Amino acid sequence: MENIIRNIRKQGQKSLYLLFICSGNICRSPMAEILCEQLLRQDPLPYFEKVIIKSAAVVYHWTGSMDDYAETVLRQYYKIPQTRLNQFDSCHIHRDPTRCRDADLIIIMEEYHRHHIPKQFRSKTFTLSELAIGSIRDVDDPYGGNLADYRATAQEIYDYLLLFLKKLRGFLKQES
Repeated sequence: MENIIRNIRKQGQKSLYLLFICSGNICRSPMAEILCEQLLRQDPLPYFEKVIIKSAAVVYHWTGSMDDYAETVLRQYYKIPQTRLNQFDSCHIHRDPTRCRDADLIIIMEEYHRHHIPKQFRSKTFTLSELAIGSIRDVDDPYGGNLADYRATAQEIYDYLLLFLKKLRGFLKQES
């Protein structure tokens, strides 16, 4: 990640594009997208004037909205407004291949997803845990589980995002 951020700064790029990936883009990656937005709204990154955050699927071609339990968890436990949840639109990287091309960092929820990322973009692909704690650990898919499963997954994503963003802020301050 550090080399990618260093190159972005060297080029004078003032925006950062984060793309979160999961299997179906209805549970984990939408939760990561929306939670990351919330965290950066509360505490923006230094250097970057704009952070673009999107999500997509790599396995299933779902063309609907977010899973009901994922929405419920975001609304009830993270106070995400329903208007923001209604704006979410599921996407697959094959329906919108520019997402991988344009992303600065592709952040996958499990190592298995890496094999679905086009080869030319794998060098900028990391698991969320890699960025947060430096080692690969899959974020379990709550799909088909109960509300408690979704809440546990959202909390895991949130905790990883906090660590990742703290690490990124520290790196950006160090590089200034």
